[in-house]
Amino acid sequence: MKRLIVFGNILAIISASVFFSGVTLIIGQTPTGSISGLVKDESGAVVPGAALTITNSQTGVRRSVPSDAGGRYRVPGLDPGFYRVEAQAPGFQTSVRQEIQLTVGREIEIEMLLRLGQVEQVTEVTAQAPLVETVTNALSGLVDERTIRELPLNGRSLIS
Repeated sequence: MKRLIVFGNILAIISASVFFSGVTLIIGQTPTGSISGLVKDESGAVVPGAALTITNSQTGVRRSVPSDAGGRYRVPGLDPGFYRVEAQAPGFQTSVRQEIQLTVGREIEIEMLLRLGQVEQVTEVTAQAPLVETVTNALSGLVDERTIRELPLNGRSLIS
């Protein structure tokens, strides 16, 4: 009877460790990225309650979020692609950042600068996000189609 209890406990520990390690693998492998940042005015003060719209330039899918009391915003779970970030607040010009490339697992931080002015005025900035990862300390890279084609395969000569 004592052996049966010990065997049951060992089986429970093994199945629990397999279950929890499986959950860790699923959570750790995300096919999406996120865009976050800070909304400021020209003087450097944060702008709380600014309306941000993040739009996938290729699919047209939009996500809208407000900036919090500290002027920060975050939009997780975005599919890879090119994005447009638009920020609006009462008494400020609309600010737009375009051509932001988001890849798998990347967390991009985009600072939005709002200038005083009428709502009809739009400040548009077209620039790439920085290549240096400023949000996490993770090291990652994107493998393009050419690199995959040039991988050595079994039976392929490595010399030629």
